[in-house]
Amino acid sequence: MKKILFTALLASALFTIYGCTDKSIDYCDYISEERNNVYLYQTEEISITVYCGKRESPYNSDGIKGNMVDFSEIYVKIPATYDEVNVSVGEMQGQMSYLSVKESYYLSASVKYPKTESLEVNLTLDETTKTYNVPCVSYQGIITGNQAVKNVVEHRSENFKNLTSNGIFNAEIRVRLLYEDDCYYFIGVCDREGNMTAYLVDGASGKIIAEKNVDKA
Repeated sequence: MKKILFTALLASALFTIYGCTDKSIDYCDYISEERNNVYLYQTEEISITVYCGKRESPYNSDGIKGNMVDFSEIYVKIPATYDEVNVSVGEMQGQMSYLSVKESYYLSASVKYPKTESLEVNLTLDETTKTYNVPCVSYQGIITGNQAVKNVVEHRSENFKNLTSNGIFNAEIRVRLLYEDDCYYFIGVCDREGNMTAYLVDGASGKIIAEKNVDKA
């Protein structure tokens, strides 16, 4: 069951060896993507998901952290199709594109939202507009993305040691908060060749649930 859950979460997000790491390195300094907040509204008729955080721009899986910018993105999944779907969430507003892979309408923008209990999403399907109160999925007791990274470094230190030389970590780290009936973190360590080791971490305990190597094709 855990393997099935990990595969599903890894796809949406993309998609014990102990050693001695360099204590002078803060591996959190190499985080090139930090999706730290998720808002979700879900019924049988509609699913609205808003992701918020910071990530490098341009976004490249090259093992090198780039300039970080704020981002927010929204996905709307509905059973019917419409000629035009528009959304407004604070500063982010506009016409949504349809992503056939995710079977969802999509819009992203370089905006930042303060963490709140919920976001007000105004959705217009052709000529009909409706407002949704989309709640935050995080709850008290969820660790931060930095804490999740530090837990992975502690329990898979040999993996990080192998990517470290002369006081430099030759990789970048993707951190994505996920929600699938509970909170999890996807931690992706991408080396300079574009190969990634992905970890699924429990959002409350920080325990590594599963890991997988995703080599560049």
